[in-house]
Amino acid sequence: MSAFLQMNRSRAHSIFVRLLGGALLLPVLLYLLVWAINWRDAAPTPEATRLEQMAGRRPALPDSDNGYLALIAMQQQFGTDGHRKRKLAPPFQNLLELCTQRDQVCARALDAGEHEVRAWLVQDAAPLRQYEQLIGHSGWRFPPIANADGPWPDFRPLFDGQRLLMLRAWTLARAGDAAGVRALLEKDARFWRIALASSDDLLGKMITAKGTQLHLTWGNLVLRSLPPEAQRSAIPAMWQVPISIDERSVLPVAGGEMRLVRFTLTDMLARTDDPKGAWNEFAAFFVRPLIKPQASLNDYAADVIGIATLLDVDYSKLPAAKTEAKVIVERARSSGRFWNGYNLVGKALADDNREVVLKNGLRLADLEGVRMAALATVELRSSGVPAEQVEKALRTAAAESPYPGKPFWWHASTGSVVFDGLEAGDPGVHAFVY
Repeated sequence: MSAFLQMNRSRAHSIFVRLLGGALLLPVLLYLLVWAINWRDAAPTPEATRLEQMAGRRPALPDSDNGYLALIAMQQQFGTDGHRKRKLAPPFQNLLELCTQRDQVCARALDAGEHEVRAWLVQDAAPLRQYEQLIGHSGWRFPPIANADGPWPDFRPLFDGQRLLMLRAWTLARAGDAAGVRALLEKDARFWRIALASSDDLLGKMITAKGTQLHLTWGNLVLRSLPPEAQRSAIPAMWQVPISIDERSVLPVAGGEMRLVRFTLTDMLARTDDPKGAWNEFAAFFVRPLIKPQASLNDYAADVIGIATLLDVDYSKLPAAKTEAKVIVERARSSGRFWNGYNLVGKALADDNREVVLKNGLRLADLEGVRMAALATVELRSSGVPAEQVEKALRTAAAESPYPGKPFWWHASTGSVVFDGLEAGDPGVHAFVY
């Protein structure tokens, strides 16, 4: 009996060892299979070649016309960590914080703090002069960012200068100087529209989009401070000019984004040291063969060109285009694309860039609705329409939202005209205090 038990124990032990060996061997065999599938990278596709060529084809812009170089001079007002060398006085700092909140809060703070505004303009006369020199330039371009690690420009001096210009225009409005208000707003609006059109990288495009949006938001607050009958004459001519497809298209900037994707992928392949320890480096040894940079760039280029082409349509077609573009983003994230085992890690690394392009493309498209909403707000106010009748007036106003089925609407509790853009969440909601 004991011999029988011993024999069965030996047999069970042998079976266990074989099962354990098979379990350990199977992942190794699977990895070797995937490694063989990933033996070669792909050749560049026509779409990838097109984006690469776009990234290297930057029209010449003389330094004397480049507003970005003036920004470098403005940054001398800041320390190396991006903070002011000279701190704002408490009253100015409080006003600044209030005016980074909703328009209604800022409007009340301005009305109650006119003395502080004028004192602030005296203290910051030099940055204001620098900003006025900057917006006198006829172009906007900064050197292409070499990699995803930067260095990234500091744009806070730029928006500080814009805020100072708007405060200056606000003081002119309080004095009833409609011509002076129009001149300052026109100069600012023209610069930001030129910069929007001439930016050929995504970061620069989005900075100019922010500047354009802030101009319209602050511009409404400035014009609101004029007597109603004087507001229409102070509206800048640029406010009447629709934002074109060329100004808002993300296709011209997609080449620069592809360069950043390429850097991310090639950096992972080239990195030989890992500050987090040997274990991470050991794991990376097995991961690197599953990254095929050119294959990832080919997929990225095809998807980004598809997204940009969908968004480069008339405003009335953009809601449907957004739906189609989201399909491209979701398809890039779907698990089905991993089944063939090729470029497993590379596909995952480039996923988020498609959503970035779509999100920013929608933000750029929404600028037209922001322009129209700001213009409608000022025109209704200058026509003497009382707040309690704005909701009705919006339904009959000549200026409508650029998107079918998404009209401007009246937010009674805040006294604002609201435009709901295509960008998701709070960034897509734009309110103009009446």
